[in-house]
Amino acid sequence: MRIFAIILILFSLNVSALSLQQAKNQGLIGEMNNGYVGAVQANVPSSVKQLIKRTNDLRRQNFSKLAQQNNLSINQVASQFAQKAKQRLTRGQYYQSGNGSWTKK
Repeated sequence: MRIFAIILILFSLNVSALSLQQAKNQGLIGEMNNGYVGAVQANVPSSVKQLIKRTNDLRRQNFSKLAQQNNLSINQVASQFAQKAKQRLTRGQYYQSGNGSWTKK
């Protein structure tokens, strides 16, 4: 239970939330099935690539902290986060399915 509360806090920790949200709304960035974000399209501007890197670096740090605090692996935390992130997407945003393809919600 505690892990789910902490995961919800992660959603509010993103410094670039507005920019990330805009990129998601434009279909440039989607939630990957591993808990991180990725480029939905092959050719995205460098600013989007930088946003992806910053977001994933922050998530990786937070996943590591949560894993240590809850005696879990980083992959377990990231997997739980991926499930919650997919649920929180709004219509028109993208997520990565189990086979790696991008799906519009």
